[in-house]
Amino acid sequence: MALEHLQEGLLAEARTEAEHIMAEARAKAAERLKTAERDLRAAAEAKARARLDALDEEKRQALARTRIEARLRVLGRKNALIERAFARAAERLDRLGDEQYLRVMEEWLNALDGSMRGELLVCATDRGRFSELLRRVNTRRPDAPLALSAEPLPSGRGFVFRARGFVVDATFSSQVASLREGLLPELARILFSEHGEAR
Repeated sequence: MALEHLQEGLLAEARTEAEHIMAEARAKAAERLKTAERDLRAAAEAKARARLDALDEEKRQALARTRIEARLRVLGRKNALIERAFARAAERLDRLGDEQYLRVMEEWLNALDGSMRGELLVCATDRGRFSELLRRVNTRRPDAPLALSAEPLPSGRGFVFRARGFVVDATFSSQVASLREGLLPELARILFSEHGEAR
């Protein structure tokens, strides 16, 4: 009987020890599971934060690109407006009637230095008109008459005045280009400073 008691005692002790080991193992497993869940949650949150940050950066870059593209479109429209305005000015000059054209040419010729002899280059179609015009202009500058050059301008309206080491380009294309160069800063200020675009 004592042996049976001893056997039961050993078995009871073994069961208690086994339960204790199992409880400890369960606790450790639960702790590991908790740690693993916490680590997974932290990793998922970090990944989600990183993705949100990446999406914010993508959105910021897309917005910046959109703003730049919009400004470039506006800039393109404004530049086209300037080009159209100068093209219209050139067209208006090209469409001047003979009488008005010759009046403008006479004004420009009278603005030349009256003490300088020189020659005028004009296009072939203007030669006849300028012959008569020069007779009138030269009456006001008897000491420094202007002559028509045998060399014609290739095309265009207006003239080129040449004297010793001195040239005045009074062709319409040159006058429009000069006008454009003079007005461009003011036009840019007016067109591009609105709404902070010149900054």
